[in-house]
Amino acid sequence: MRRTPGPGGVGGGSGWRWSQTETLVRVSFPVPRGIRKSDVTLALADNSLRLTLRDFPQPLLDGPLWGRVNTQKARQRGHKLTKSGRVAVTLEKLDRVPWKQLFKEGVSPVAANYAALTPPPPQKKLMVVYDYDSEAPNELTIRENDIVTVITEDPSGWWKGELNGTVGLFPSNFAQPYEDGVPYPASCPHLMQKHGST
Repeated sequence: MRRTPGPGGVGGGSGWRWSQTETLVRVSFPVPRGIRKSDVTLALADNSLRLTLRDFPQPLLDGPLWGRVNTQKARQRGHKLTKSGRVAVTLEKLDRVPWKQLFKEGVSPVAANYAALTPPPPQKKLMVVYDYDSEAPNELTIRENDIVTVITEDPSGWWKGELNGTVGLFPSNFAQPYEDGVPYPASCPHLMQKHGST
């Protein structure tokens, strides 16, 4: 049987997708890394589909389906978590007719929910290894063991960062990478060059 893309789905891996055959409808939705199958709940009632994620206040997918499905078989099948990081659900049609869209309303809250679901990228942090006293109003004064959050990097070596609520420029070669509370070894080449160590 030929599978056709659902016209209501969003392609490109950035959101939910659906496709259909004569007898089946398949729906998938991307989830953040680290999510397990047990973190996702599938609910089918009164021909409505609802997918929820633990500790997330809004549903991933929620709405009345375009056509009728076999809810008992769908509950038995449950949902799958694919290797590509998507939750996938397969539904069996009760009426073998093509669906025009996934939901009757034609609009799903998924796009807004996914934006809230996606965590922001981790911020880069540096640990200061040498003191520096600011020489201009737009510079930071930094002290050994301070943790600076990097805002922007510049090839000149003067980076913009935030320290204790203050934003300013600082010499990046006075600091070293710092991740998960553990600084990298202090033998960073750029630090050695700056201070003429061997």
